[in-house]
Amino acid sequence: MQRSSIADNKVEQNKEAGIRLFSRTKTTGGSNNVVSCNESFGIYLRNNSTYNMIRNNTVTQSEEGITLTGTSINSVIANNIVTGNDVAIEMDSTSQTNVLRNNRLNATQP
Repeated sequence: MQRSSIADNKVEQNKEAGIRLFSRTKTTGGSNNVVSCNESFGIYLRNNSTYNMIRNNTVTQSEEGITLTGTSINSVIANNIVTGNDVAIEMDSTSQTNVLRNNRLNATQP
């Protein structure tokens, strides 16, 4: 399992995702990033991306702010500001046992 840290970045105007973690990625910290104006996803966890700590990020103006799909499990999504996206946070049915805590959410879609 790979360990990585993604912190203190400004990530904007990317084609698919600002930050994407997949295929057995274990991130010890995804924090203090400003992620904005990405075409599809601000922060995207997919395909067995597990035990991630996504915290203290600002995610704005993407189709989906933070998305977990494809058995992305046991992650903590906390203290993020997720505003101005069509969808603030989305998890599919295979992404279970995740913790959402103290996030400020404001999506543009009803």
